Amino acid sequence: MNNESEDNLQRLFLQLSKIIEEYPETEDMKMNIFRILHKEHDERRLHSRFISYLLSPNNSHNNKQFLELFFKNFHIDMSPDFVEVYPTESEKSEYRNIDILIIDKVNNKAVIIENKIYASDSNKNDATGDEPKGQIARYYKRIENEGINDIVVLYLKPFKASPSKGSYFDKEGTIIEKVKKKTKLIDYVEDITKWLRQCVDVCSDTILERYIKQYLEIITKMTGDIKERIRIKNLIGASDENIKATKLLISNWNHVKWHTVHEFWTKLQKELKEKYINVQLYPDEYINEDGTEFNKTIKNITYYNKDINHGILFEIKKNTIGYISGKGELSWGIENSQKKWTNFSDKKLKNICFSKFSNDNTFSLINSDNIEGAVKSIIDEIEDAKKDGFKDLNTVD
Repeated sequence: MNNESEDNLQRLFLQLSKIIEEYPETEDMKMNIFRILHKEHDERRLHSRFISYLLSPNNSHNNKQFLELFFKNFHIDMSPDFVEVYPTESEKSEYRNIDILIIDKVNNKAVIIENKIYASDSNKNDATGDEPKGQIARYYKRIENEGINDIVVLYLKPFKASPSKGSYFDKEGTIIEKVKKKTKLIDYVEDITKWLRQCVDVCSDTILERYIKQYLEIITKMTGDIKERIRIKNLIGASDENIKATKLLISNWNHVKWHTVHEFWTKLQKELKEKYINVQLYPDEYINEDGTEFNKTIKNITYYNKDINHGILFEIKKNTIGYISGKGELSWGIENSQKKWTNFSDKKLKNICFSKFSNDNTFSLINSDNIEGAVKSIIDEIEDAKKDGFKDLNTVD
């Protein structure tokens, strides 16, 4: 890499670090129940179901104010008294493939909510029967065929955006103007967030308040992620130098991972040899002595994300073999008459996984100083356990 390429990378990293500072992840976010159970962008299982749960006055929260606030915010002339909302609390599947449907069969009114986070419109060139090609037109027609004559469509995106032109197409590929006129654009970042905050106000001091607040955190994180990615894209495209620097980084990323993982194991091997005997990398030194087998293994892990058993064996004491394994998350253990193992307890060793190479602790090992710190922590932790008779290790059945 020449000096110009290095300077370009340095400038790019400096600009990226400023963007990262604007979108920090809080500790509360890590403990968010919605994030634990679902992917943040799961529009069907997370977003549509939770929104429909709040909207239905017949659900266990038994609060029709949520729906009233929703109608008021989006200027919908409906009463909650005769409304059914799908999906329901007990039946989680969509009604006629519609993400969220609010329907009043007494007064022949309905609201179709089409929820789009990353997915594109599901328009069909080969629609069957007399169904329209366009997704919104198709859903509108299905509800209209049930005798509902007053239908509003809410097209929900993280940020306000119009549906594709084809979403309004009839069977012949012509826009159905009535459907287009009855479609309103709403978004998560302003509209849904405003409504949810109003919901919080009417259910204060309840467990539901806590869940709505956590869901608001999910929306903030989701929309923040999208903003962050757009800014990163725009930053990369802002100059030829940034484009070249990014290309250089992407082209060498697998090499960076390989050298990081190789350096980690070889430094750990060197330090273990200062304390123990018969220290061997595996799979390697008991197969051949030139390192080729271990190097091939590291390549499969870092280039192809294969989760392969590899690591170090060493004689921790007489008749007891110690091992440090890089399969899955970094762990260690012993083998004598029994096999025992444990994950490392040191915070900076948690969740290190070379095949995924995705979390902060794994990334930090790109810095050689952090490798040295990790190696020291590993040996200290093993030595402490040895003094304690390995009593806290888990027995393998």
